[in-house]
Amino acid sequence: GYSVAMRASGIVWNEETLDRFLEDPLAVVPRTFMTYAGVPDPADRAALIAWLAEATRPDRSCHLSD
Repeated sequence: GYSVAMRASGIVWNEETLDRFLEDPLAVVPRTFMTYAGVPDPADRAALIAWLAEATRPDRSCHLSD
């Protein structure tokens, strides 16, 4: 599940908040249990956010093929 800090953060997820979180999770949600330091490159974060937006569209599936 989510950490107490994440549950209590009150974050409303959108591209802007996701970008800030992906850049530096501990600065956005202190005491979170995230296991990575962040994605420093803005282009990498933009690509990840674009992929997430595409993969979570109702008419899409991000299931892996065998």
